[in-house]
Amino acid sequence: MSKNKLILFFLIANILFFSFLEISARIFLSIKEQSLDFIAYGFKDTGKGKYTIITGQDGKMLYAKGLPSKNRLNPVNSLGFRGHEINEKKTTTTRIVCLGGSTTYGSGLDHCDTYPKLLQDMLDKKFGEGRFEVINTGMPAFSLSNIIILVKKEIIYLHPDIVILMNLNNNFEVPGINFVGFDFGQKAGRFYKLKRFVVTHLALGFIVNEAVNSIIGSPEARYYKHWDWQAYSRALMSPDNIWQAKFEQNLDQLLEVLCKSNPSVKVILVEEACNFTDYPAMQAPFEKAKEILRKSVRLNKNIHTVSIQEAIVDAAQKGEQVWQEPWWDPLHLSRQGNEIIADILTKDLSATLTNAQPVMP
Repeated sequence: MSKNKLILFFLIANILFFSFLEISARIFLSIKEQSLDFIAYGFKDTGKGKYTIITGQDGKMLYAKGLPSKNRLNPVNSLGFRGHEINEKKTTTTRIVCLGGSTTYGSGLDHCDTYPKLLQDMLDKKFGEGRFEVINTGMPAFSLSNIIILVKKEIIYLHPDIVILMNLNNNFEVPGINFVGFDFGQKAGRFYKLKRFVVTHLALGFIVNEAVNSIIGSPEARYYKHWDWQAYSRALMSPDNIWQAKFEQNLDQLLEVLCKSNPSVKVILVEEACNFTDYPAMQAPFEKAKEILRKSVRLNKNIHTVSIQEAIVDAAQKGEQVWQEPWWDPLHLSRQGNEIIADILTKDLSATLTNAQPVMP
């Protein structure tokens, strides 16, 4: 066999081998994710991590929404919110809108494992389908500044009867430090762009990347694991840090917008949980933020706070995996953690809504 024919043979053999691996990877993902959409991975919508940015006249981002998707596991409706389509509001249905960042959106989780979806399921089971409608308008990286604009431009036109807000962490600010929107691959240049292309277009690249991240950790994991949380907390609690005043002003503005659009709207402020066991330095800023939440409810009887921290901690101490990645992420909850939030809110709604009668067994 000539040298050219030998090279051609090995080239064809390698193409066939990697094609076999890629096809196998697509089949594996389709089975794992229970969706045939992954057969066309990289070319067909799989319902995860696709957003559109809404900008102002100056070109700066105001807020973001998801791109509509009919993916069965991760649907995004035509309004850009995670979940199924929002139809015309019925007079017999209590509409609940959940506002927040990635912990409300459910980053890292399928739609069915997010707290708004679990809340919907629990309310349906207790009160019957159609009695409540829960809408998840959370979006990763949202702070109150983004949420206020979203509410003014879109949420008030959904005419919610109840609004649930869970948004503390994304409002922490230290000059020169910005967790939100941090590009962990920015310094990697062309290599990172090539890697991102491979991971987003080849199922084999995605699986290999996930396997590597599970061993050495993702860039985000390595970044946060080695972060100086003590110094960050001290900077947050410094007397000259303005995040507390800004948070209080934004919270008051948001509540004012909601109550003006519907004076009878009920607002539930969820005191976002944090893994203080592994990240004790973050307890001080979180407790300060919760203090601001509690202060804001004093002027309106339709606004109240709900604490989830104790229940989350108790479950963790019993060995339940309430955190997605406790070794580096102190914030994002697993399905089990979100079930705790949904259960607490179901009980809270049952107690506060006198016209909500459970379905008889």
